[in-house]
Order: sequence, then structure tokens, then C-alpha cells
Amino acid sequence: MLALIGTAAGVVSAVGGVVFGFLQWRAHRSERRDREFAAVIEDSGLFAPTARALGRDAGLIDRDAELATLTRYVGEGRSLLVIEGVAGQGKTALAARLCRQVQRERQLRWVFCEEKAAACTLVAVAKALAAVVGPRAGRRLRAALTGRIDTARLIDAVIDLLDVTPMLLVLDDVHLVSDPNLATLMKRLEYSRTASLIVATSRVRVDDAHSAPLAECLVLYGLAEQDTSALLRERNVQVSPEAARLVWQRAAGNPLALKLFAGAAADADPERLARELPNSVGNFDGWIALSFDGLPADDQAVAKIIAFEYEPVSRDVVGTIAAPLDPAPALADLRRRLLVTVNDDSFEMHGAVRDYIMRTMTDAEQAALAARFTDFYRRQARTLFLEGVGQDEPSYGKLYLESFPDYVAATQQHIRFVADLLERLADNGYRLMRGEPILVLGCGDGTHDPAFAAHGFDVTNVEIQPEIAELGRAKAAALDVRIRYVVADMTKPLPAEITNKSMSAVFNIGSSFGYESIDAANAAVFLNAANALHDDAPFVFEYVNGPHWENKRVQRQVDVTPLPNGSTRTEVSIINPEARTTMTLIRLQRPDGTGGWFRHFMRYYRLNEIVAMMAQAGLRPVAVYGANGGRVSGEPFDERRSEAMVIIAAQTRQ
Repeated sequence: MLALIGTAAGVVSAVGGVVFGFLQWRAHRSERRDREFAAVIEDSGLFAPTARALGRDAGLIDRDAELATLTRYVGEGRSLLVIEGVAGQGKTALAARLCRQVQRERQLRWVFCEEKAAACTLVAVAKALAAVVGPRAGRRLRAALTGRIDTARLIDAVIDLLDVTPMLLVLDDVHLVSDPNLATLMKRLEYSRTASLIVATSRVRVDDAHSAPLAECLVLYGLAEQDTSALLRERNVQVSPEAARLVWQRAAGNPLALKLFAGAAADADPERLARELPNSVGNFDGWIALSFDGLPADDQAVAKIIAFEYEPVSRDVVGTIAAPLDPAPALADLRRRLLVTVNDDSFEMHGAVRDYIMRTMTDAEQAALAARFTDFYRRQARTLFLEGVGQDEPSYGKLYLESFPDYVAATQQHIRFVADLLERLADNGYRLMRGEPILVLGCGDGTHDPAFAAHGFDVTNVEIQPEIAELGRAKAAALDVRIRYVVADMTKPLPAEITNKSMSAVFNIGSSFGYESIDAANAAVFLNAANALHDDAPFVFEYVNGPHWENKRVQRQVDVTPLPNGSTRTEVSIINPEARTTMTLIRLQRPDGTGGWFRHFMRYYRLNEIVAMMAQAGLRPVAVYGANGGRVSGEPFDERRSEAMVIIAAQTRQ
């Protein structure tokens, strides 16, 4: 009996050890999965703050019947609701009011697609959703996002998440989204019952949402005559029935036009104003002029700041740019006149209002604002480069590649350019041989990989954006040489895998320099190059010649370029000659009306400044050439004529 008890105790002890070991292993595996997934997702800023989203219902005008219809659809368990209508009809405000009314136990997640543009993809939405739910609810979605992404599997996982985690997901202005996979998700939701509700607003018809079993579409038209009268009374605009009817007729019931009239009537005789209204809302300029043209100078100055910024602008930015003017009274007046709204402490304008105000600005006014904004954003240069502007496109690089297809496709030009550089190296006693290791700092998606591959080099590329590095890896797989990508910041110490004194040459070409607002951060590129080079090995540096381009541009220059695929690229360059900086707003408009926009900042250093930075880093300039038309023929650099400078320097640090 004692032996039996001892045996049983041993078994229990062994089992207990196994259980304990299993629990340790499971905890370790779970922790590892969490670490792996943390590397996959990041806070993309896709979802707007809840306060800002719900604040949009402040402008809702007499849509009780439409709200009741949408609420009924929610009670019937629809998975997808679409609100359609032309500009100014109140789609966003109605969606915000619906969310406020039916939110209850659901998590509200809102995407302003006009701001996010091409960034609003299926993968981006999936990552954003996975980042805001607990590990248990998001387990399947996390698994679908880890490793190679399969679209069908990812859509299944998103729908599964929406079923187990009740949400209100609003895609505002969904007609601006270009990703077909997101459209596929919406199509699936038309036939998939979930605990969540997707609300989409659109200016165009969204497929067949009118007739799908779990989807409904509500089309917004102009307000009825009695609603117009009620609107004017609510805003303390007292007019006769005849004048109210005239306003309604000329506005075609459009809420934006009615709002502009009510704002103008705050300081005018509404009866007279009604008789002077434009005949239609096909062009909002006349309606906007009613309120804007008679504003005090301070009010107009603040309105121009908000219009110039384009994106929602914070109170701090307005205060900084407007100084020494106190913008508070003007902001209050602009809001009273309904020209500006505030959400989540950011000031916004309707696009039609913004465009009108920009057309009223003189060149001198734009130049002054250009200098002020450039100075403000120069202090945030790193954020602008990595995150883009307006947060429309979290992947700066992808939108850049799409916006400049001519540069991306000019493979032969890049091959000739690298061949020129290698010839200039040989002219100075640096002849690189096949198989030698080279380092490329700021490589992008491998623009120059085919050129380096043609010479048989062992290439290590450094790129800061993971998704761009992945594009480069995919293209490099077809090249018959060793090309590896390291995701790292070339202005910070490089990863240990790039060892000191391991490279026969280092390249920083393509003018991928000067994006930092602090000189020391830019100069760190040279220090990294010097550390990576063999003793007396060469560093090749190409950089835009600021004076050449400054002389060709005005302070605020707009260039519109049609692209081969039917898209249009608009570049707004804001030059600050005194600070020797440029901030460029780039907007891509695709043929289907979708698009995205972003900014980048660059500091224009002179040749003597670059040489001093190199010397401090342990690099000795050997030769300086001028580049024109993508060629480096051996001509000396000329600050007046050269488009770019090319410096060959040698590592002198021992």
C-alpha cells in the first residue's frame, strides 16, 4: 500500500511538472506571438478621435425623417449602411448623428477618407482594427496579418472580428478610396450578418448596396421648403415667407448653401440678402462671397491661415502663424458666420470655402504665409517625412513612387548615372571590382539596384520605411547578385549587422539628404558612411544644388503635371530663401477621383557647408562634379548652372 501511494504521488508530481511546464511554454509562445504581431501593426492614425467624429453632427439640418430611416435599418440588423448625395447635403453630419444615437455598446471608429485617401486600404483597416481590440478578439485577424497576407483570408478575419467585437465603423467619403480589396470587404458585408455596423458616406453610388439583403442605401436630396424655413428660424434669421421661399429655390434646398446664407445673414439684412442670392448652387463662390468678402481684416487673415494649411489646423498652429495677432476673436466670428467649424480642437473648412479663399489671396500674402508655415514645419521635419502631411498617406514612399512614375521607370537613366559615377571613381583612383561590398544609404525601393547589379556588386541597402524596403526586396529577387535590405534610419547609428570598416564604397545618391531640421542629424549620414568604409575607401554623395532651383522658382509655386496613366500630380512648393528651405505639398489625383497628398521638407546646404560636415565626420573630399540631366560627365560643379552636386570623398578616420 505504501509503495502504491508513493507511486501515485510520483505520478501526480510528474503530471504537475508537465502541467507547469506546459503553462510556461504556452505563456512563452503567447508572448512571442505578441512580439511578432507588434512588429506587424502600428498606430497608423487611420481612425479619427471620437470627439472629432461626433462633433460633425453639429451642422445637421432637419434630417429627422432620414435619421429615423437609418435607425430603423440598424434595428433590422443591417451590416452595411450607405448614405449618398452630392456635396453639401449633410451626409457626414447625418452619419455622426446616427453614431451618437445608436453607439451604446459599440466601439466607434471613424475614417475621414478625404484625409486618408490611398492610405485607406484593406490591410490598413485590418491593422487599425487589430490594434484597438484585445488579444482574444483579434487572434484570428492577428494571425492573418502575420506573414504573407492572403486577401480572402484577411477579409474573413476582419468579418470575424466585426462579429465578435461590436463596432460602428464609419468610412466617410468612401468614394475616394481606391483599394479594390476594401470594396470587396464591403461587398461581403452586404451578405454577412455581424454584431457590427459599417456606415459609408459617398457622393457616388456604391455598387448594388441598394438591393443587397444586409445592406441599405439612403440617398440625400435637397431639403424641403418647410425645413428651410425651420433652419433659418433656428439660426435666428428672420425673413418673410416670400424671402424664405426665394432662398430655398435658389439654394435648391442644399444645406451648405443654406448654411452660408444663414452665416451671411448674421450681420446683414436677410430680406435684401435673399434678393441678391446667386441663382443656383452649381458654383458656391457667390454664396461664399456673401459671408467672406465683407469680413474685417483680422477675420480674413485668420481664415486665410486655415485655408492655406489645407488640413485641419490646431489652435496652437493658428496662434503661432497669426502672431502677434490674437486669433481668438476672429475664430469666434468665423464660427458665428458658419465659415469655420471646430472639431477636437482643430479648425476646418468645407472644401468649397477653402478653395474660394485661396483664390482671393495675393502673391504677397501667400509668400508671407509660406515663410511662416515653412518655419513652423521645419521644426517638425522628421514627422513630415515619415508620416506625410494631413495623414492622408501613412506610407510616404508608396505615394511618392506613384506620383513620380517617370523617375521610377527611368531605369536606363539610372543605369547611365551609376556608370558615370563609377567612371568618376576610376578617374580618381577608385576602381570597384565585381563582388565588392557596397552600402547604399537612403535607397528607397531600389531605384539604382539594376545599375549596381549590372556591375556585380554585393549590395546592402538602407531604407527607413519597411513597406518600401519590401518593394525593393521583391524587385531585387529577379537580379542575379546579392542584394539585401536593412530597415534603418540613416541619420541614426546603423544596426550592428552593418559592421565598421566592412564596405568598399558607400553611396548616398538621389538627393535623399537634408530632410532633418537639425544640422547634426543630417550630418550623421556622413558619420555612418565614414564608419562603414574601409580605410581610404570612397564615399559618393549626390545632392540637389539649392541656388540653381531657388532661382527658378517663386516662393509659392504650383506645378500641375498630367501623368501617363491619367492621374494628375500637383506640386505646391513653398520656398523660404532666408532659411534656405523648401516645403513641398504633393497631391496625386487619380482618374477615378481618388488620390492622396503629402509633404516633404528639405534644407538646401551650400557646398562649403557639406564639405565642413564631411570633414567633421572623417571624410576628405577628393573631387566635386556638377550633375545635369541625370549625367555626371566630369564637369566641375557650378553653383549657378549645375542641377546637383556630386562629391567623391575618402575615409580618413583610422
